[in-house]
Amino acid sequence: MGRLSKDLLDQIRKSPPTYWLGSRGITLFEHIDAIEIELKLTKEDEKEAVRKYGQAMKDIDRLTENVAQLQRENKRLMDEVDEAREPIKVVLPKEVVEAIEYYFSLNGVNKFDVLLRIERSADTIATVARAILHKKHGIDWEEVLMSALINGYTVEKSKEDRLRDGIAEIITAQYPFTADKDIAANVIDFVTKFNAENT
Repeated sequence: MGRLSKDLLDQIRKSPPTYWLGSRGITLFEHIDAIEIELKLTKEDEKEAVRKYGQAMKDIDRLTENVAQLQRENKRLMDEVDEAREPIKVVLPKEVVEAIEYYFSLNGVNKFDVLLRIERSADTIATVARAILHKKHGIDWEEVLMSALINGYTVEKSKEDRLRDGIAEIITAQYPFTADKDIAANVIDFVTKFNAENT
């Protein structure tokens, strides 16, 4: 191809070539300007997208923590519901528990039989259990016994056990890193001996 003639170059400068897009013709310079504007808008869109992405990540972190907090609260509430559903065991003196277990050890005895035997039997074990329950609960002693048979029971701690637990709690509170749990037992032995000698 030969060189462009001077006239042709002047004509291009005076009237740049036109491209047809759809029904409208645009010059090469207009096309370049449009590309530059589109590139500038794309960069602005990119910056906005990065900003929105950063904000979205912050929102995700915040919402994730909210979900974790709600899950912890849900677990705590479910534990409370489970605890509330669980029947409360009745605390009974050792002698009453011994009577219950004695009557359960007999063949063919159910909870109702145990209640009737403790309530009506002239056996020493039943008489002692009745007296203790009546002294502790008054006229409601039968309801307490029935609740214990239905919902379960635990043995009441003796004075010595309560004293041991109290001293152990005090020692642990004062000296939390103490590994020697026999300190409470030693103190109990001393207090028990001291009380026996001075009463």
